[in-house]
Amino acid sequence: MNENLMPDMYMNNNSNNRQNKKTKWKFIIGGLIIVLVLALLLFFGWRKISRDPIGIYNTAINEVYNYLEEKLDDSSDSKLNIDVLKDPVVLDLTTKISSNNKELKDLTKYTYDLSLGLDYNNEKGSIGLGLKDDDEAIVNILAMLQNKNIYLRSEELFSKAIKVGEYDLFGELTSAFDTNYQVSYDTKDLEIVLDEMKTILSDSLSKDKFKLEDTTLNIKDKDYKLKKITYTLDKENAERTIKFIINKIRDNEKLKESLANILNYSSSTLNSELDYVIDTLDLSSYETINIEVYTDIFNKPMAIYLKEGENTHIEYINVSTPEVTIKSDTLVMNITNEKINIKVIDGKEELLNASIIIKDKKWEISFKLTQDKDSINGSITLDDITMNSTKTSFESNFKLSLIVSIDGDKTTLDLDGKLSLTKKGLGSINPDSAVYYEDLTEEEIGELSTKLKGILEKLNLLDLVSI
Repeated sequence: MNENLMPDMYMNNNSNNRQNKKTKWKFIIGGLIIVLVLALLLFFGWRKISRDPIGIYNTAINEVYNYLEEKLDDSSDSKLNIDVLKDPVVLDLTTKISSNNKELKDLTKYTYDLSLGLDYNNEKGSIGLGLKDDDEAIVNILAMLQNKNIYLRSEELFSKAIKVGEYDLFGELTSAFDTNYQVSYDTKDLEIVLDEMKTILSDSLSKDKFKLEDTTLNIKDKDYKLKKITYTLDKENAERTIKFIINKIRDNEKLKESLANILNYSSSTLNSELDYVIDTLDLSSYETINIEVYTDIFNKPMAIYLKEGENTHIEYINVSTPEVTIKSDTLVMNITNEKINIKVIDGKEELLNASIIIKDKKWEISFKLTQDKDSINGSITLDDITMNSTKTSFESNFKLSLIVSIDGDKTTLDLDGKLSLTKKGLGSINPDSAVYYEDLTEEEIGELSTKLKGILEKLNLLDLVSI
């Protein structure tokens, strides 16, 4: 979407902290305008309401908020009870590999166990890889990050854990991201924001900015005689709407409390940021937005368009089933009841084409990545998805299929197995029993080398490695 859709409301400032806040509020306030549009993008029933356009918009806002509140309840019931910033979590994958590549033939005989662990609160991370032939373990290797030290452990290779170096991963993450932002709200805060904003958004509509007319519209190669209701967010109306909403938020203590929780702000910080938005509001580069709603004789919305100048950024079509399309210079997203399609475009070249289908206990994701004449086609399927009663564990069947085309050659790779995500500890390595790799004796290096050669020979990989 054109960046002018989000008003440029801020002056340049050298402070990184203030810049971060500018970005956050640019998103939030721009989002308030977009919410007016989103209120029109969902089906709001076969209601015989009057030809009063503001009445149609208010009905849409009420219906969309009821829908969003329902989805919040659904997501609350189905989401995992895991906070990755506070809880240790482990992702486990057990899989077999198949491929048409002869060089990978030997690797298709085995079962692979992959484990990824993260304990953000205690600054620990782990990567585990296991390899077995039928039920016989060939090798298990664990890489563990704890206390800013990296350790490797494999009982099949060496009797002790080996310290290989130091790495302050979590320190780098703190520097790169705003990791002080902690999620401290629940769905109740979101419900409060939705409920309170519903009234504010309805009250923000200006009857002078509506236009009602009869027209004919071609939808999917068929002409329909419809009512057209246009709501114009020109610069004057956009500024009035933003100030109206901000002032209503200022006066609503219940709403401000929930917003502060969501934004991880104190009450005083939220108030100062609201003041800052009003004081620095600048719509000099803003382009008029028109929201066009087309309804039939029963006031059912058949089509909705969000237009910025001559560009249509959002389309809603509801001939048989609702369908939403979001467009920008680099992204096209199409959403139906059963499927989401995403395209990433660079000029005339399509870099990514992906689709997502989510059903009751099954997820299906397909994608195609293209670069010049090379491509990767793939699909990921999760099915028979289950969750335990405490919502601290998730597991499913897992299948990944890839077709890699490079210089005309096609390689297929398939993974088929089980996937799980669980809230549980990562374990640890006793640093007192570990040896630093530079302190290994010649005898210990020889022991390690001999065992490694034996495993590589069993895997028919010895010719590929020089030891």
